[in-house]
Amino acid sequence: MVNTERVPNKRLAVPTMDKVPTYKIGPHLSKFRGRTIAAYIVMCVVGVMPYLLNQLNVVTVSPALQAAGWGLFIPGGALIASGTLWGLILGLVTFVFFVSFGMNIMLFTGITMLNAYIWIMSIFAGAALAHSDTPVFAWVLILAIIVGTIIVRTRFANKKHADKMQVRKIHETHFKEDIAAVETNSVEAQPREERELDEDALKGTRYIFDMTLRELGDFSGYQSVEQSTMTSLRYSLDYLGYALAILQCHYTPNFHGYLNQAQRFVIESFTLPEVCSYWKWSYFGAEYRWNPDPVANDNVMFTGWSGIPIAAYGANTGDLRYEKPGALKFKTSKKSNKIYDYSSTDIINVLADQYRDYRTKLFACEPNWVFPVCNAFGWNALLIHDRQYQTNKLESVYDGLEKAMNEDFVEPSGDLCYERNTAFGFRSLEFGGGDIGEVNGLTGFGLVRLLNAVDPGLAKRTYMFSKRDNAYYDENGKLKTTYGEWDNIMDAGNFKKSPGSVISAMAASACEMGDRKFIEDLFEVAEEYMDRVDDKNVIAYKNASVIGNAQLAYARYAQKNDWYNMIHNGPGDTAFTGPLLTECRYPNVLVARAMSEGDDLDLVLYNGLETGTETIGIERLKPEQEYMVEGTDIHFASDSSGKANLNIHLDGRTKCHIVPA
Repeated sequence: MVNTERVPNKRLAVPTMDKVPTYKIGPHLSKFRGRTIAAYIVMCVVGVMPYLLNQLNVVTVSPALQAAGWGLFIPGGALIASGTLWGLILGLVTFVFFVSFGMNIMLFTGITMLNAYIWIMSIFAGAALAHSDTPVFAWVLILAIIVGTIIVRTRFANKKHADKMQVRKIHETHFKEDIAAVETNSVEAQPREERELDEDALKGTRYIFDMTLRELGDFSGYQSVEQSTMTSLRYSLDYLGYALAILQCHYTPNFHGYLNQAQRFVIESFTLPEVCSYWKWSYFGAEYRWNPDPVANDNVMFTGWSGIPIAAYGANTGDLRYEKPGALKFKTSKKSNKIYDYSSTDIINVLADQYRDYRTKLFACEPNWVFPVCNAFGWNALLIHDRQYQTNKLESVYDGLEKAMNEDFVEPSGDLCYERNTAFGFRSLEFGGGDIGEVNGLTGFGLVRLLNAVDPGLAKRTYMFSKRDNAYYDENGKLKTTYGEWDNIMDAGNFKKSPGSVISAMAASACEMGDRKFIEDLFEVAEEYMDRVDDKNVIAYKNASVIGNAQLAYARYAQKNDWYNMIHNGPGDTAFTGPLLTECRYPNVLVARAMSEGDDLDLVLYNGLETGTETIGIERLKPEQEYMVEGTDIHFASDSSGKANLNIHLDGRTKCHIVPA
């Protein structure tokens, strides 16, 4: 594959704060909010008419219809308007349930159907209870609830905006200092000829392979709680896929074998109902339409995130099996035989089309909820495809994406926001929970490597802001975080008490920036606050999620700009022309290096179990040619198809450089 870097020079410089808007709400979001407010006003006007017409003696209106009208003002309003004690109690309970639980369900899943059901049922219930005209105290209470809610939410949002403005001042004050710190702390990646996994990195990869070298459908140990948040199976698979892709691209491009098998497990798992069936309920619950297809509609949290390991597999290996029409068969129900056929390119085309056509350019994850971080995954998937096929899918739409991002999805602090709602004009910080994405590192650290491939300057700014705001050293030189005490943080990937997801998000972003000291300090935190698994051959942590463990394994070998180079440059031409290691047993044989300069195959192997002799299979040799293992007396010949098997004695680090004899 050739170098197809497409990042314009204007995106290499760190964007200054004078380009960051300070307004509370962007133009698109303001339009959506205005539409929502107008619709609500109409509902209230319609709702108050039965009561007014009755009070003015224009026409006699039944108590049931009066109560139903007040039910349009707030969920539970009709129950309150019934004027009964039970109606008052149930109405208040309904409202509290709606604004706490119901709105949070909408926030996390995009599903509005539950809220609509609660609201509509409360109207019918209130109408059934009403036997007299709506009492004055009832409508006064309803109006008081509305005014109180507006005041509380507005004050909260204003405070959060003021907090963001205060952070902006800090960012502006330390801007040049922080840029200098990022550059000073940056350690360049090792050159290709020196790349080799050390023993700790190999132990980290053992965890990744243990989670992926298994029968399709075997998700034992994945700790998936449900399929809406970061505990979903798809996210665990995604992070395992990213770690495998980087491993292959930069350390073992000429090793297929069980490395390819592991990646195929990840990719083919995306098509299983355990992984993709969630979407039909999210889409139906938000859009009131039944379409189980997990790819076709507003689902960048699936197509974007999972598009990377799918696209990277073909681009890194040359194995184009998923490019064939219908190669990816998404089965969204165990009870139905309905299949949704896609290829890797089909998924890329869906992404490109939605970036071009969606009303805010950045498009939705959960229906109507737009997350910049999810969209950044999609941009990277497009870039991999652009490199592989010399297309221009991302750059053809990126000016519009960049404009939309800067106008509607950047906080006054200069950070990209967590999420925005494109149906009602909501911001996540107006729900009382603040910018909740900061808890799992997604809004800052989680964006760094993704942005680095698209806008390196913005990636650097995002990293330096995230590090300043969320990590610091105490008087004893110990690394701390503003997320709370390390042993009191919840891992977003399994809802268990563990700093795994936070530490790993920090570490993965630090790798891309080359911040080696920060990475080593994070590993010290992991060792102090997280218990290792009992297997001495594997480095992983008991309470950490799959996401946390996968990213920490990734951080043991990823280096500066590794993600950028995988996206833009790939593994190099000899990954597709030189000899390949295709057969070896896991975990008997661990591959620390597999590269070629053309006719050779440079391997570094370890025994994963006991020392001894193992048989390895080599392909893409020149047919019927003599080869030797450099520095040994091992000679062998390839067969007519360019294949050969040879026995290698493994005892710790074993270098095996195969060259023509």
